[in-house]
Amino acid sequence: MGNLVTETPYSEVTATLELLDRLGVDREGLKKFRKASSHVQFEVARLMCEGEGTKTEEPYASLFDHLTTLAFPGMSTFNTDSFFTTDTPKGAKAKFTYVGPNFTSWFGDMEVKATQPVKLSLDHLRGDSYDPDITKEIGEENCDQSLAVIRWHIESGQAKKDRWYTGYFLDKKSLRRAVSWNWNGSGWSVRALEVPYPYRCLEGYEFVSRKPLVA
Repeated sequence: MGNLVTETPYSEVTATLELLDRLGVDREGLKKFRKASSHVQFEVARLMCEGEGTKTEEPYASLFDHLTTLAFPGMSTFNTDSFFTTDTPKGAKAKFTYVGPNFTSWFGDMEVKATQPVKLSLDHLRGDSYDPDITKEIGEENCDQSLAVIRWHIESGQAKKDRWYTGYFLDKKSLRRAVSWNWNGSGWSVRALEVPYPYRCLEGYEFVSRKPLVA
């Protein structure tokens, strides 16, 4: 920490708050700034330090720690209701004990088209992050993937029972949704949320995407 706190007279602090108040900023606005993404905080600080029209290179801090590469082998066509169901079919390789209502509404009775082999990136989310920041780092073109990935991930045993996973998938209307899956003690759970979701994706989730692989 610098000397801003110790060297700034109380009168300057008051004057700054009065200016923000005149501009319509309230306590909730200050709270939102403190909780904003590092990118937003950096840009505001840059403008305060250097003024408009000046641009410096922002230090890059990834949202992720790369864990491993997943070699998805491809999969033939299937209907979501034949796999993502709590009514476990005979001979099934996976058991679900919870399928969220959003998932059922957005992905239920959906034909998942045959999928070609692809290498995917599995990354650990370093901290709580908003969808726009995540999609910016992954790249819009690398976000969306097939639900076949989740099926393979679980059936192959790649999905660990002490982890939480998430990624972006297109629903029946081709809308991007954040889908998460995890083991809940007696079976697998799958949930879906709108994107962008108003709250942060929590630290510790393991994110599956088509993000360019780490060399």
